Amino acid sequence: MPILGSFIVPHPPLAIPEIGKGKESAIPKTIASFETVGKAIAELRPETILFISPHAESYSDYFQIADGEVAMGSFSEYRAPNVNFRLFYDKPLVEAICAASKEVSFPAGTKNGQELYLDHGTMVPLYYINKYYRDFKAVRVGLSGLSLSDHYRFGQLILEAIERIGRKVIVVASGDLAHTLKKEGPYGYRPAGEEYDKQILKILSNGNFGELLSFNRETLREAEECGHRAFSVMAGVLDRLSLKPTLLSYEETTGVGYATFQYQVLGENPSRAFLELYRSRQSFLVKREIENSDIYAKLARTAIERYVLTGKVPTLGEEWPKVFMNLKSGVFVTIRKDGEIRGCMGSLRPLRKNLGSEIIASAIAAATMDTRFPKVRKEELPLLSVSVDVVRSLIPILSISDLDPKLYGVVVESGDKKGALLPGLPGIDTPEEQVITAMFKAGIPENEDVALYRFNVIHHV
Repeated sequence: MPILGSFIVPHPPLAIPEIGKGKESAIPKTIASFETVGKAIAELRPETILFISPHAESYSDYFQIADGEVAMGSFSEYRAPNVNFRLFYDKPLVEAICAASKEVSFPAGTKNGQELYLDHGTMVPLYYINKYYRDFKAVRVGLSGLSLSDHYRFGQLILEAIERIGRKVIVVASGDLAHTLKKEGPYGYRPAGEEYDKQILKILSNGNFGELLSFNRETLREAEECGHRAFSVMAGVLDRLSLKPTLLSYEETTGVGYATFQYQVLGENPSRAFLELYRSRQSFLVKREIENSDIYAKLARTAIERYVLTGKVPTLGEEWPKVFMNLKSGVFVTIRKDGEIRGCMGSLRPLRKNLGSEIIASAIAAATMDTRFPKVRKEELPLLSVSVDVVRSLIPILSISDLDPKLYGVVVESGDKKGALLPGLPGIDTPEEQVITAMFKAGIPENEDVALYRFNVIHHV
């Protein structure tokens, strides 16, 4: 098997004795597990170690693979400059991952240039690996703002590349669990953190990686975790492999969850095709949604599918209701994938000759022009949910007290900067949160005075 094994490790700088200076005694189980990981990797003698780190270079719409021949790093940021590292990259494997991604138009590669300096998410486990083993090259990948299923898919493409060139590889997924486990922790205490760690430990202990994909962004945000996407990439690299999971340790004495796992590869197991199973379920749910969708959402979906598949913009024929021809209104079209926004574009006021043209233009823009995301790919179409919000009653307001984020959208305006937010967005519970988010979206500083408008929408799914 090209994959010799895999490890999940936390990355507290405190675990480095030259940094902890005795305070590392607060996490003795984690320290012991790092030693176990280092020794286990030395016994397996991989040619290449794949490091997946949430602190490597990352982008909202792209998976960056570290490029170049070599990277350096030290813990000078943590007042331990004499603890330094040098990693030589496995250039042929990097190129193979880029090629596999390019073949399916997946947004991953080295296009953003070389990353010459190692991050602490890589260096903390590397410290203990280097104690026992140095005869390897490395590949280092970052994460993205894309969906969890995209992270798993990225892992699958890495696996394809590994198999193509026949490398013997160990996977190290670096990531802490919740940061909200104690009042004195970095983000204080939140019940969501405790619940997250309970769930994730069960999933990782059972090797039930398909369940990683069902978490929503709000749950992860509340827990303030940093490893979930790294674990999802690792799961993709281990796709269709039979594993023996071992929980080496778990500690939360600092208010942060530190878990260390070892996964022994036992052989192939086609039934562990978790992304395929997940997408089958999502496709079924989307198909049922399409069957029940109204004519507005149907028009938006038709526009998206036609444009993505053929590059052509559909025209309004007689099969569509006359309301699309006779009315004018501002429209927003929102695309979601796996419950997360995949694109949203539109306008508060009508820009085109009729409502139908507005829906078609906004739908295509949401699929291809939302700068937060790459263009929608053909393979994604069966997984996309589409909704249309028709704007009504855009009016100026004098006070933030006139807002209700569940009922009204908001527009903030300062000079030539303008930001809008639809009503009913998850995670936006107060008028203050709604206004601050809209200001951030528009690039308006929080302390700047803004003109406020509210609007309501007729929501179509």
